[in-house]
Amino acid sequence: MRPLFRKKYFHIINPDIYITTDINNCVKQLKKAGIKYKTVCDGYIVFPANVFKPDLDLMVGLHYKNDKLEFIDIFRTKEYYCDADYNVEKSYQEISEILNALYGSAAITDCSENAIEKFEQWNLKNYGIRHYILNRFDLEERLVIAFVN
Repeated sequence: MRPLFRKKYFHIINPDIYITTDINNCVKQLKKAGIKYKTVCDGYIVFPANVFKPDLDLMVGLHYKNDKLEFIDIFRTKEYYCDADYNVEKSYQEISEILNALYGSAAITDCSENAIEKFEQWNLKNYGIRHYILNRFDLEERLVIAFVN
């Protein structure tokens, strides 16, 4: 599928869709691709996808308000976290290597927030990517994509 619009978008490999700021367009693409998504709560839907590589199974969360996307949250599947061999550092390193290969070195690699253990950020033309390990109740990896205004 090729984008038929000149809007800002984030491409997902499988399903082959283009996430834009218009949540209705995103839902329409998911339905057309036959993807079962879940509405977790008002303003938040999730679905399984291969985002950066065909063999990397992740979940995509679309956070929206008033039919406009606020940000994209990308995270590992529940099964991945429940695996006895799960290691947040290893997961962070794997995704970090993929992001560096796709987008080059991160523009920012440090964050002053006390709860953030590791941090990297890419500032791209249409969106920014923040990848970090947060220590709230335990270590958790986060990957957030937000369109540039």
